[in-house]
Amino acid sequence: MLANLIAWPVAIYLMLDWLQQFPYRIDTLTLVPILIGAGSISLLIAWITVGGNAARVAKANPIGALRHE
Repeated sequence: MLANLIAWPVAIYLMLDWLQQFPYRIDTLTLVPILIGAGSISLLIAWITVGGNAARVAKANPIGALRHE
């Protein structure tokens, strides 16, 4: 979340600066929900990945890991 809080203002500034050269641009108010949605989706994917791996490891038998089964 800290990385998103740092990256969003930088991304918005750089994207708006880049979009100034095009004749058709999108409004800043349109861009903010898109960035929030993308950050939320990436956070959800990270939580599912970490949670799935943690559940798999928690269910595993530690003796099997020690015996290299």
